[in-house]
Amino acid sequence: MKIEQLRDADPDIRSDAAERLGKMRAAEAVDHLLAVLRDDQAVVRRRAAQALGKIRDQRAVHDLIAGLRDDARTVRKEAAKSLGKIRDQQAAGPLIAAITDTSADVREAAVKSLGKIRTVSAVEPLTAALQDSSEDVREAAAKALGAVRSQRAVGPLTTALADTSEGVRKAAAKALGRIRSPQAVDDLTAALEDTSKSVRKRAAKALKKIKT
Repeated sequence: MKIEQLRDADPDIRSDAAERLGKMRAAEAVDHLLAVLRDDQAVVRRRAAQALGKIRDQRAVHDLIAGLRDDARTVRKEAAKSLGKIRDQQAAGPLIAAITDTSADVREAAVKSLGKIRTVSAVEPLTAALQDSSEDVREAAAKALGAVRSQRAVGPLTTALADTSEGVRKAAAKALGRIRSPQAVDDLTAALEDTSKSVRKRAAKALKKIKT
């Protein structure tokens, strides 16, 4: 019944049907949801993209990549998030391109998804994202680099320990702990004097990981 409602004349009903199919993780609805990604209403396209991420079917990757170029910011954001849930390597390149999206929400979603896919090709773009104007994007980039665990990220992450945002500094310290590079010891030691208690705590944990 919900699949049939994807074709209803009322966009609210189409949107609700897409949402419910996602919650049900209905694999039999994938092809129908892919068609809905071309709906004339952005809210319906967004719900379809969100649903496809919950179902996590590889068949959705190509169309979700196309969704990264949607006119609506909300659709691009959900497409990026869903690609991270599916974790298909072919989405890495398009997600890297999305790091330069005009919307901070989309950039953040793209960065987070790259952290889930964990491809080394994203290291340089993610380190560049540590300089983003949005502190949420910078924090997400630090976390993503910690997930990728590339030694190439150590230098940029130690620089991020001096970021104006407490969240970014904390994420950078945690990421350095995950990478476990001795090169970060001096900077993490300096971070033990950070004005933020949570940053100091995270730096101490990172140092313990590196030294064990």
